[in-house]
Formats: sequence, structure tokens, C-alpha cells
Amino acid sequence: MSEIKKKKPKYYGPWLSFALACTLVCLIALLWSLFISGPARLHEEQLQAAYAKIQKQVPDIKGLEQNIFEYVTYSGYTTENVYWFNQKCEEIAVRDLSTLDYAKVRQVAKEEYGIDAETIDLTFGYSAPCYEVRGKNTLLLLNYDTLENVYERKE
Repeated sequence: MSEIKKKKPKYYGPWLSFALACTLVCLIALLWSLFISGPARLHEEQLQAAYAKIQKQVPDIKGLEQNIFEYVTYSGYTTENVYWFNQKCEEIAVRDLSTLDYAKVRQVAKEEYGIDAETIDLTFGYSAPCYEVRGKNTLLLLNYDTLENVYERKE
């Protein structure tokens, strides 16, 4: 009887492992670009488009920032005024720059609410412009005109 030779399986060794590792890296990079950086780039493009639209209305505006509290709003200032815009980039409030008083806000936050202000920004509350005061583990919104408490949250 003739003896049947068994074929020895081919050994691909490190090349197969290397090819599989490269495939895995490419797959992760593809998923990253689709699900993580894609939405971030889209958000950045939308933000830049909103800023451009606002800058057409107020050409010399500076310090333009997006604020998110109850709504998405934008705030910025010129040499004369402080502006707030809604999500459609329509002007919703304007105050004279001379009314901006961070020192008074810092004092009110400390004396009336016991908050040492780490940062003070401008935002738009439920229905009016506000100062956003952030202290250690605390967020406080004070009405821009009256400095009354609009919202407070311990973080």
C-alpha cells in the first residue's frame, strides 16, 4: 500500500500577525474619524459660521464666545458695547461697556453667596443677560443688571 504524505500546513508566522494588527489600527482610525473627530469638526465649522455671521453685523466685535445655559447664545464686546446673540445670530441684548463690573460681581458672589469667584464670564440666563460665576464646586448666574441670583448649582 502506498503511503500518503500529509501536507504540512503553511506557516505565515509574524506576517499574518502584522497584517492583522495593521488592519485593526486602520479600523480604529476609521471609527475614530467617523464617530469622534467628525462631529467635532462639524461643530467647529458651525461655530465659525455663526461667528462670521455675527461679525458681519458687528464688524469690530471681540471676545466672541458661545454660551450654553438654557439656550445656545453668543456674547462679545466692542469698545462701546457688550452684545448677546441668540442661536440664529440675532441680537437679543446690548449693554454699554461701562456697565461691565467684574469687581462688583466678585464682591456680591463672596459676600452674599460665600463663593470665591475663580472665573467670571458673560452668558444669557433664562430671559436676560447674566454673569456666570464659577467658584470651587459652584456655578452661580447673576442677572447682569440687578446682580440677583438667577441660578445656582453645587457641582
